[in-house]
Amino acid sequence: MKNVILFCIVVSLCFLMSCSKKAPLSPDTNETSATAADMAESISLQLVEQSCWIFDDAARSASTDETALAKKRVDAIAAGRLITCNRVPISGNIVHYSFKIYLGPSAHDVIGLHRVVKEKRPMQPIQTNKAFFYQHGDCKDFSGMTLPGVRSANMARDFGIAAFLAQNDVDVWGIDQAWTLTPMDIAESSFMKNWGLQKQVDDLRMGMSIARFTRLFTGSGFMPLILCGYSSGVITGFALLNEETQLPPAMRNVAGFIPVDVPVKTNDQTVKEVFAAEYARVKELIDTGQYADMVAFTYAADFARSDPDGESPIIPGFTNMQTALFFGAGPLWGTIHYHFLAGIWQDELPVDFEYVTVDQWLDFMAVASPWEAAQFIADYCLMIADMEDVPFDDHFAQIKVPIFVVGAAGGMGEYCLYGVTLLGSSDITHHIVQFKSAENALYDFGHIDLFLAHDAEANVWRPILEWIEHHTP
Repeated sequence: MKNVILFCIVVSLCFLMSCSKKAPLSPDTNETSATAADMAESISLQLVEQSCWIFDDAARSASTDETALAKKRVDAIAAGRLITCNRVPISGNIVHYSFKIYLGPSAHDVIGLHRVVKEKRPMQPIQTNKAFFYQHGDCKDFSGMTLPGVRSANMARDFGIAAFLAQNDVDVWGIDQAWTLTPMDIAESSFMKNWGLQKQVDDLRMGMSIARFTRLFTGSGFMPLILCGYSSGVITGFALLNEETQLPPAMRNVAGFIPVDVPVKTNDQTVKEVFAAEYARVKELIDTGQYADMVAFTYAADFARSDPDGESPIIPGFTNMQTALFFGAGPLWGTIHYHFLAGIWQDELPVDFEYVTVDQWLDFMAVASPWEAAQFIADYCLMIADMEDVPFDDHFAQIKVPIFVVGAAGGMGEYCLYGVTLLGSSDITHHIVQFKSAENALYDFGHIDLFLAHDAEANVWRPILEWIEHHTP
């Protein structure tokens, strides 16, 4: 065991030495001499300290300079990058730790970081080789997608892929990108002007680096993590992999990638047109100085509950409840069958759902993020539709990590197969959840069913767990 830890220490030192040659994370920060790796290590030390996690004895004994490491721990606390630290039990010995971390010069330059893990005793997470990092997609944050039970009165508290994986000895981490933390009542959105895909990649890389250092300091090693990107998180994940091909192996955070239900590239002209139209919509916002795109989920849920039979201000001609149901099961992009949830239809309108109750869906929408960064949406639409040259796909042929494509037949499943053919990986497998014929795709398992359906554990999460176990040393 100690040999493994010594190896991890050596790898981490290589990581630090390689990073020391890089430019600072941001020229606007006060810490212009700090590297991204220095910052990640400092923040991880602060996380360990504030969470009362045990600093691993073997990691301490393997350190060449324990005094210097102890000083870093003290300096990390003084730096004050960790804004909040919370520990909330989910069920049994499964616990959710959540943090808000300050990364930049603006009050809005904050990310959320999460850890869902099994504990041997309070404040003592298990040591495990199995590690998973989740990058959310549009509209929702980490816990909204992976722990929906803790935010719904109509679900079991431990319902969610994060709790399921943790129960099976996976160390689950994830990020809230900065826009998910933006309050509903912002006066203006100029702070989001440059919040494009590159910011998402930079913050994802920082979050994964913090997780790796934290695992190292608490005895689980410094090995790269399996990354999962859901929805637009697929694009963020592939952009990070593209960037990592140009880095030395010791600086790469991703050991394998699970892209869930959005294509990184498509050869389907209709799908390209859908994303081109979405690009045009958000580009118009940006051109008029609106850098935050409003998410209507919360409003739709509120209207459906407070006045279900009233006329919808969101979809003219629909009632508020019909709007909420259509948001769930309707083909929101019109020209393709893509939808969020498998619906039960009457008279050409959804009236219920196959795998989720209406109350569960309203709970889910009610805790959506109110805003999303418009530039990020524009960037990922450009990339999927190949509308113009972008730097985020220049090295796809050099991406060689294992890939597990997960999709829904009623979501974007069939469209996810082409993009991965552009990669250099020799380990690519697919898992598309399908219950109906292709002609009935509008009624099949949907994009959000993958994380919300009552039988998602059997049809989605367990295959993901098995893939993780097969790809963990």
